[in-house]
Order: sequence, then C-alpha cells, then structure tokens
Amino acid sequence: MEYKRRNIVVTNVLKNSLAQKYGIEPFDEIISINGVDVLDTIEYRYITTDSTINLKIKKKNGEIKEILIKKDAYEDLGIEFDDPCINNPRRCSNKCIFAL
Repeated sequence: MEYKRRNIVVTNVLKNSLAQKYGIEPFDEIISINGVDVLDTIEYRYITTDSTINLKIKKKNGEIKEILIKKDAYEDLGIEFDDPCINNPRRCSNKCIFAL
C-alpha cells in the first residue's frame, strides 16, 4: 500500500513543553522531522527519541521554518495531534511484533 505524503497538523502544545519553548503552536504543520516525512505515531515516537531534532514546519501564516531542538534523548516534545492518520499506525507487511 502506498501512502500519500501530507503534513501533520499540531492540535495542541503542552504548557512549559519544549515545543512551546521553541515557538511551535497549534495549527502549525509538521513537514518533516530530521528530514523524514512522518506518517504515523510509531515513526513520530521513534524519530523524536534523538537528542537533536531538526523540525521543519509550516506556520499558520504560510512561513516555512526549520527549528533545531536540543533535548535529552527520549524527552517528549509536548506536541499533540488529533489526526487519525498519525494516531493510527500503518499496518506492517513484515508482521513485526510492535506493528498491527
């Protein structure tokens, strides 16, 4: 199955989170994280475990920004999504234990 690329919309940024500190806001669109198009929550969680995150976003006004985030490994960014595509992992054809 082929997945069509689209941006992921941020619905909420937790108070006092890294995302808030770096200026990420609700309705910003995530274009990529570390150069990877994120397709589901498994990819998002895996990619954001690094201690350095290069986040490319599209702001509400259409401006494209790249944000370099320095954090502890596995530290959560504090970004929430209300999107069935990001919240429901893709089905794995390899029958991995962690995939549906």
